[in-house]
Amino acid sequence: YLTYLRACACMFVTLALVKAVLLSPSPGCLAVALVTGENIVELYLRDGHDGGAGPAVAWIVVCVIDGCIALLFIQFIEALDQPVVPDAHTRERMQRTIWLTMLPRRDLHTNKTFELGDDELDQVRKDLVKAIDDQASSCWGASGESVVEECQVAFVLDSWHLAQTELRLTEEYMSARQSSLSRLAAKSSGRPFPALWEAYLKFRLRRLQARRDVLGTQCRNFASGKRQLSGSAFVTLRTAEQCSSLLHEAAVTCWGLRNHSFFSFGRPPFASVTLGCKRAPVPADIDWCNLHIGVQRRCLVLSLSSVLLFLLMFVLVTPTSLVVLSTAVIQNLSGSIATIENVLDFSNTTKFAVEGTLGGLSSGIESSVVSQIPTMVLLLINSCVLPTVIEAVGNLERCYRKSTFEEHQKLLNHIFLLLNTVMFPFIGVSTLAGAAEQAPQKLHHIVGRTQRILVSSSVGQYGLKYLMSAAFLSSTIALLDVTQVLAKAISRRLSLTQREQLELRTPWPFAWGYWYAWTLSIFFMSLLMGGCIPAMHLMAAAFFCLRYLVDRYNLQNQVFMCATDAEGSLALTAIRDMKVAVGFCWVLLGALAVLSRRLFTALSWPLSDMEEKLLMSIGVLLLIAGVAVVGRAHTMFRRQVQLSRFRGETASNTPLLCLAARMVGAEGALAMLMGVKLRPPQVSAEPEVNANDELPQKLAEVHWDGARF
Repeated sequence: YLTYLRACACMFVTLALVKAVLLSPSPGCLAVALVTGENIVELYLRDGHDGGAGPAVAWIVVCVIDGCIALLFIQFIEALDQPVVPDAHTRERMQRTIWLTMLPRRDLHTNKTFELGDDELDQVRKDLVKAIDDQASSCWGASGESVVEECQVAFVLDSWHLAQTELRLTEEYMSARQSSLSRLAAKSSGRPFPALWEAYLKFRLRRLQARRDVLGTQCRNFASGKRQLSGSAFVTLRTAEQCSSLLHEAAVTCWGLRNHSFFSFGRPPFASVTLGCKRAPVPADIDWCNLHIGVQRRCLVLSLSSVLLFLLMFVLVTPTSLVVLSTAVIQNLSGSIATIENVLDFSNTTKFAVEGTLGGLSSGIESSVVSQIPTMVLLLINSCVLPTVIEAVGNLERCYRKSTFEEHQKLLNHIFLLLNTVMFPFIGVSTLAGAAEQAPQKLHHIVGRTQRILVSSSVGQYGLKYLMSAAFLSSTIALLDVTQVLAKAISRRLSLTQREQLELRTPWPFAWGYWYAWTLSIFFMSLLMGGCIPAMHLMAAAFFCLRYLVDRYNLQNQVFMCATDAEGSLALTAIRDMKVAVGFCWVLLGALAVLSRRLFTALSWPLSDMEEKLLMSIGVLLLIAGVAVVGRAHTMFRRQVQLSRFRGETASNTPLLCLAARMVGAEGALAMLMGVKLRPPQVSAEPEVNANDELPQKLAEVHWDGARF
């Protein structure tokens, strides 16, 4: 993560330097826009230069060079990334274990849930083992010993786990209340009204004892009673080849939607069943209390929550447009006070008061404060409200894998951050209502909107203000760690048990999903707007540099805890999204080049037939290149996840940036600039583990028994 931040900072510095070199020979020295924050298209036209196919091609070439430089740095980050690879023993067990889903949980017609005892659960295991052995004997020619080494049928655990947790907390609270009573009896407590306090403690203790009895009965009933199936089973086979044959693994493609195969057994039509079959994840990555939650229920909750979150963002982001509207009204009124005086008979005192108020609001420090309010409000929403609500949505969804929870957190944060920070500023509005009202209905509306965006600096100013606030204000808040300090100060006054006091000394986990989404939205916004507003590159470099310094300090000093990073797949997701951002920018450039005739007509620029054909040819090439980059990014992402999780392999290609540095003898300087220590690859010294050998004592047992977890 830190290498990703540092590489992004170096990338945007490089983009700014390249942009300065390319724009310096241009008419009017457009490189000054790197400092002033102006739109280079607006600056070019304001200096009296005529637009045409030549400047348009030059601008497209500059934007394509930006994308190529970005891809070089992305490839460098990809080569340095080392995803979390399970140890050899865990990986060997994962290669031989399949995850069977969609086991029948209830009657299809009566909808009555199956409740099974221990003997019935054993029978379910035997039926699964027999079905797999029959499949092996018919397809692979296996005979004699069973191909199944272990079979675990998962049952519903959430009620039992909740009762166990509540029972433990109740016993801890009882111990704390009894200690308070003991101190009160020894006259060592300094609380006023000791008799009333003693009566309150005895009342709470009686309530806790009654609750402990109820929870204890529930836990005993679960241990001795019947259980409900969760719909999942984990089967470990003898060899990895048998597991692969059962999975029927196909080649990974960017358009593949199904990540599992099917396993059918039984005698149709009355005793036939088809189960989903896929590779088992790392046992610690499974949330065993959520295995019984169906896919339809999770999709419904996620969809409805996303719609409600979309409406919530509509309500919260609307005040930013009201502030912008009020600023425009104040400026108009300050210039129209003479007209108002002719209509209304103001006294001199009233007139001077109105003029002074409007003049103060339209100029000076008041105007600066008012103009910064929209970006500050948007930053507050993106930093505090949005991640909190999305975390609640994730808890409500109840994913069956912890890594899936992190990935959905990153995905939702990324989508809504792009809506708030890229989409609305880019189209010139700051609210969902404004986007709906100004939505183009026809092609010439799209061309007209694009023409206003290209020749206006308002979009860039809004993006620069937001980027400055994100770079300096959010970094300061993250360095001070205000939220964690305040929350722990309040919780410290309310904690009773030793467990709660121990949890207060534990740092909060680092929100990988949110911070990846936050930085990727800044990356996308800076890359997209940097083609017209070169100052975005410099400000993005400052943002990533400050973010790197702050996060490195927080992680190294254990201000935040390095919790799960979704098995390292979030880093691979970030690399994929960066490539998709470059591909999207190229697709957008290609679309502008294909629509060059309409765009030049809207801008009143001359365009001959030959120039139109040239621009359209360039546009088609950019469209193909952008789609190819996006498709390649998705394909490489899925392949790398499979390699790292199940085979323990990582990408080993040398990036082009390192090859170029090696050619000029600057490989050491590049490594120092990126903060990378060059070291030879480590060779694993772990012993080889076979299925028929005894398990070494130093290796932890790998199992998929949810009740033991």
